[in-house]
Amino acid sequence: MSVTKNDYSKLIDVMSDVFGSFTHGDDLMRSIKPEEIKEIEKEKVFPAFTIGGGIFVHVKNGRITKTDPFTIPDNIRQYEIKARGKVFKPPRKCLPDMWAHAYRRWVYDSSRVRYPLKRIGWEPGGKGRYDNRGRSEFVRVSWDEALELISQEMKRVNETYGSSAITYHNVFHTTWGTLHGMGTEFTILSRFFNILGGFTEYVVGTSSWVGWASGAAFMYGFWWSNGQSEGVDTLADSLQNSRMVVYWALDPTKSTRMYSGMESEIWRHWVREAGIKTVMISPELNDTAVTHADRWIPAYPGSDAALAAAIMYVWITEDTYDKEYVETQTPFKKRIAPGALTYSYAEGLFTLLHLYQGTALAFLGLDELRLPAPVSRDDTIYVEVEITGKRESKSPDRGIVQARHTVKNQRGETVMHFNISRMLRRRQ
Repeated sequence: MSVTKNDYSKLIDVMSDVFGSFTHGDDLMRSIKPEEIKEIEKEKVFPAFTIGGGIFVHVKNGRITKTDPFTIPDNIRQYEIKARGKVFKPPRKCLPDMWAHAYRRWVYDSSRVRYPLKRIGWEPGGKGRYDNRGRSEFVRVSWDEALELISQEMKRVNETYGSSAITYHNVFHTTWGTLHGMGTEFTILSRFFNILGGFTEYVVGTSSWVGWASGAAFMYGFWWSNGQSEGVDTLADSLQNSRMVVYWALDPTKSTRMYSGMESEIWRHWVREAGIKTVMISPELNDTAVTHADRWIPAYPGSDAALAAAIMYVWITEDTYDKEYVETQTPFKKRIAPGALTYSYAEGLFTLLHLYQGTALAFLGLDELRLPAPVSRDDTIYVEVEITGKRESKSPDRGIVQARHTVKNQRGETVMHFNISRMLRRRQ
C-alpha cells in the first residue's frame, strides 16, 4: 500500500467532515503562498489548558518563543464569595505551575525524538528479528519511508489478523489536543483507526481513581463521580459555615497542581483569612501543613482507621457530635448504624445461641445482603434464622448448610436479610 498525496487529502477531508475544524485536504496539501509565509512569521498567541494550568503560548515562525500565565479578560465576570464579613475573589491572572512554564523546554529538549527512527533488525512483513528488542540501535529514516512502512504494516496486520490486532494507546494525565489526548474516545486518532475498520483500545486502568471507585462504594454507599460527593458550592459553604478544616492524608498544595496549576492554593489562604482553624493529619510535615495548618497530627502509617474510630468513639460516648447538622442535613435526620455494624451484631446474636459450637468448620459465603431499612441508635434488633438447604460435601465427615438470616427491629420491621453458607461437621 503506497501512501500518496491524494490519500492524505481524502483522510483530511473525512476528518474535516466529522469534526468541522480542519482545512480540507486539497487546501492543506497545496504549496504555501508567499503571503502565508509572512503570516507564519508573525507572532501569534494560543491558549493552553492541560497539565499545569492556563498559559498563553507565543509562536513565531512555527516555534514557541515563550509562555505567559493566562489572564482572564476584564469583561468576563468572575465569581466572588461573601463570608464572615469578607469578600473573596480569585485573581484574573492564572497561576500555572512550574512545569507549565517549562512547556517550551519540553518541546525542544534534546532528548526528544525529532525524526523517524527504525530499529536495526526490524523488517516489514514480520520478517525481522525480535530477539534484539530493547538492545539494538536505531537508524534514521525519511518521513516518506516511515509513512510507507507504517501504512504497509497496518494494512498487513489488518488483512492478516483483523482490525482488533491494532491498538492505539494514550496515557492519562498528560497534554492533549485535537489529535491525541486523555482517553481514546476524545481524539481524532481514534476516529482515524475506526475508519480503517476499528482497533483495540488500550485501557490504562484505574491509575488514579481506584481508591475512589473501589473504596467509595463501601464508605459512602455510592460510586458515581468517582466516589466524590457533590462539589457544587463546597468552597462557599466551607468559608461561610465551617469551624474547622481537616486535611487527612493529602497534600493539596502539591497534589492539586495537575490541571489547574496553583489555582486552588489561594482557597487555602482564604480559609485562614476567614479565621477557620486548619488541621493536617499526615505522617510527614508536608507543604500544606507547613503553609496552612494550625496543628499537625503526625499519624503513623496504617493507623488512620484506628484514629478515625477513636474520634468517632469520643463523639458518641461524650455526645459531642453536631446534633443540629445530623437532624437537618442528613437523609435520615438521626444517627444510624453502618450496615457492616448491623451485620456484625446479627452474627454475634446468632453465635450466642451456640448452635454450631464444636461443629462449625468454615464460613463459605454471604449472598444477597440487603438493607431495606436503617437501624438507629435506639433500636433493638433480633435475628430470625431459617435453614434453606443442606448437601453433602466431598468428605463424608462434613456437610454444607445454607440459611437465610432476617434481622428485625423492635417494631418487627426487617432491617437486613442475607443468605449464608457454612461447612459443618456431621454427626457421628
